[in-house]
Amino acid sequence: MGSDVADDDGPEELIAPDRRSRVRRLRVDLAVGGLVLTVVLLLTRHSGHDGSPAPSPSAASSAAPQSAAHPFGTEALALYPVPNRRAGNAARCPAGFQCVSSSRATSAADAALRDAFPGARIVSAHTVRIFVQGYGQALWTAHVRARDGDQLVQLRLQPRSPNDGERHDSMLFDGRAITHWESVLLQLRVVIAVVAPADHPVSLGAVEQLARDPRLLSSW
Repeated sequence: MGSDVADDDGPEELIAPDRRSRVRRLRVDLAVGGLVLTVVLLLTRHSGHDGSPAPSPSAASSAAPQSAAHPFGTEALALYPVPNRRAGNAARCPAGFQCVSSSRATSAADAALRDAFPGARIVSAHTVRIFVQGYGQALWTAHVRARDGDQLVQLRLQPRSPNDGERHDSMLFDGRAITHWESVLLQLRVVIAVVAPADHPVSLGAVEQLARDPRLLSSW
């Protein structure tokens, strides 16, 4: 390495009295750079982003030990709050937690609903909030029914499970157009059903806008 530095310096080496100190600094810089690179690679490998396939959520959940006393930890709440959809369908508070129920929709959900359906008016609602230690208060479930002219809009929010995904379809039944949308929004499963006259079906863009509105995540 010393000869390479000398070749690069050329004639200037003869008038550079601190050549040895510069070589030492270069070696120190290379050593520090190698150490930093090693730490980055170790951290990347530890977080599962080193290019190898990460374990699936189902595999990780099956391998990790389960705690009966605290089944919904802080990390689980951000990804998969419940082990399956059946558990998420239950509006009651899970064992070991404190919840607050309300017969009103959150103001955030109301605003999201009105932005997607400007003429919508909420006719009934049920909201359950859950308190998680180390996380705070979060929305557990919500069921909102609204009217927008001849359209009936039903919005349901619940904790997502590992098998939840996205799908949407529509069908005609008894002179009515029924549009169904199902997707996930971070830790929530979003289910929307709109019943409208067959000759005036709902705009799928409005349904998608509501389903993807981040305000639905708010507990207030």
